[in-house]
Order: sequence, then structure tokens, then C-alpha cells
Amino acid sequence: MDVLSSALRTKYFFRTIEDDFLELGVALFAPVLENWHNRIILQRSATFGSTDSDNWGAEMKLRLDGFRPEFLDFQRGIRVGHLEPHERITQILKLSLEDRHGQTFVTDRWGRGVYWQWICFLPKANRLAKPVSSQVNFGCAKYFIMVDREEERFKAGLQIERGFVRTEQYPDCRLCDDWDWNRLVVGLRDGGPLMKELRRLAGEDFEIQVGSWESPARFSQSDFPSSGRLLGALSSMAPDHWGGFQVFYPMSVEEVRASTGQDLVEAMLAIFEEVTPAMNQCMQIRLKARDQVLQV
Repeated sequence: MDVLSSALRTKYFFRTIEDDFLELGVALFAPVLENWHNRIILQRSATFGSTDSDNWGAEMKLRLDGFRPEFLDFQRGIRVGHLEPHERITQILKLSLEDRHGQTFVTDRWGRGVYWQWICFLPKANRLAKPVSSQVNFGCAKYFIMVDREEERFKAGLQIERGFVRTEQYPDCRLCDDWDWNRLVVGLRDGGPLMKELRRLAGEDFEIQVGSWESPARFSQSDFPSSGRLLGALSSMAPDHWGGFQVFYPMSVEEVRASTGQDLVEAMLAIFEEVTPAMNQCMQIRLKARDQVLQV
């Protein structure tokens, strides 16, 4: 994965200007943020017919029919450009996650133009909880979707990045003590809750990929690794290379083409729900469904 492309940011529909200012470290724009927030509410009202934040996710669920299987293009990537808001997978998933968990999610991507190769969604509260790395997304566990053009598979699941251990050129991409990667490493112990979750996911046809993006190690139910083997794969990355950890559910071209757009959206959300317990083991916060939060 190209680090420079991954590091680029783009403002897209419904992405709050607050996120962009936060990444730049600007702290003196409260009036501007409030103005943009009001404009976003008005835009959402015009699109979904409601300004009630509690109903944003419910309104979006009524428009799941906007997404179409052909938007997952196995030659070019995930189509996000030249679409209506209710057709964009970024908005459908972001609003659905916010409705499910009752908190703000930040969206990031790898790619540019009309087609993106990789898109992620991370809870903003987890990023803000980091004392050193609250301005970058790299240190956070995240849900992701991607079109793997080499393997000709669509993937959805959980990703945690390591970043560089040693770099002078990209200081914001250097692994810090507050990154979720460190919680992942500590959690990988045989018999622990994280390994139990990974074993459960592998039993449901999820796959695990660890190491550098150029030459990762891959595991599935048939060759499920010990914690020592996983840690060995993680530690084998060169300090000046980018890499990470993924657990994902893959879909072939044929499976995607045989599905409706709503089927695919519901599958992505179901996959995110399946990996949430593992994700919670690696974050500084805990994601809960909205009904669970209300019961606390």
C-alpha cells in the first residue's frame, strides 16, 4: 500500500470540517466549525428529510437500495465519485455505524478520483483518547472494505496498522506508544480473549493477514496459527516498512455479482459486527450497540 496515497486526505460529502481541522492541529476555529456543522445538518435534512441526529441512521437504512453491485469494480476499485449521496457506500456505512453505536465515525481512504481501493471507518472517540496520536488515523483500529484487484476479491473486516518503527521522512506515520497496534501485540496470547475471537472468526471463514503489505503471512481455519506464530509474523516486518494486521471476510467476483446492493451493504455491516469484539480488545474505548449503551 502506497504510504503517500494513504496519507492523503479528502473532504467528501458529510465529512465534518472538524475532522480536517483536527488532523491539522488547528484549535482556533470554533465559530467556523459551528457554521459548517449547521450546514451539514441542513444538507442532511435536504437529502434524508430529517435533522434529528437520532434518525440519521434510520433514514439512511431506507435508502440501502441506492448501492449497486457494479460499484465494486474489480479492475478499478470501489466507486464513490459521480454518485448521489444515498448511493455512496461511504455515507451508507458511516451513517449506519453511527446509528448502531451512537457515536461519530471518521472515514479515511486509499485511492483518489472516482474509484477508491480501500476505505476505513474508525470511532472518533478512540482517536481522541490517544494522548500523543489524537490527530492521526494510523494509530487506530478500524473497520475496512477494499477491492483487492490482484486477488480479485472484495474484503471487509478489521485492520490495525503498525506504521514505521524508524522513519525520518514520515514522522506522523511513526509507531507511537498509544497506537492500538501495541494493544494488539499484548493481546495475542494463547487462551486470551483476542485469540479466542480470532479462532471463532476463522471458524466462520474469516481470514487473517499479518506483516508487511508487500509480503504478508496469511492464515485461515485450516492453518490457524498459535499466538507465537502470529507474533513472529508481526515482528518480522522491517522497521522502515509499513504493515499491519487484518482479519476479513472475502467475497469472490461471482458472489458479489450474484448479490443485490442491499445484500452487500447488509453483509458489510454484519461483518463489522462480527469483528467488533476483537476490535474492542485493541482499542482504548469499547464499541457497544446503541440499545446496549442505553441499558447501561
